[in-house]
Amino acid sequence: MTISIEFENKKIAFIGDITFSSVQSLEDQILQHYPTISKTVVVDFANVGKVDTSALALCVSLQRRCEQGAAVYFENVPQCLLDIAASVGVEKIFEP
Repeated sequence: MTISIEFENKKIAFIGDITFSSVQSLEDQILQHYPTISKTVVVDFANVGKVDTSALALCVSLQRRCEQGAAVYFENVPQCLLDIAASVGVEKIFEP
């Protein structure tokens, strides 16, 4: 399955699989749209199929790019991604 992104206002919606082979392309697209994250952004995983540790790395990267007063929130996070985050002790990244 290929991956694509839809940008709507303050929302990023992933569609497809987020794996090692697709994550760099995703990050490049996000950087073009959001060079820095200066407002609240919601990342939606509702249409995501398979994920691996690369998806978690992408989420951490997004959090780190936030400027003061900005935030990234994640919704519809797949259980397997929550499990990966818990296994390395960063599950708080997905808390509201």
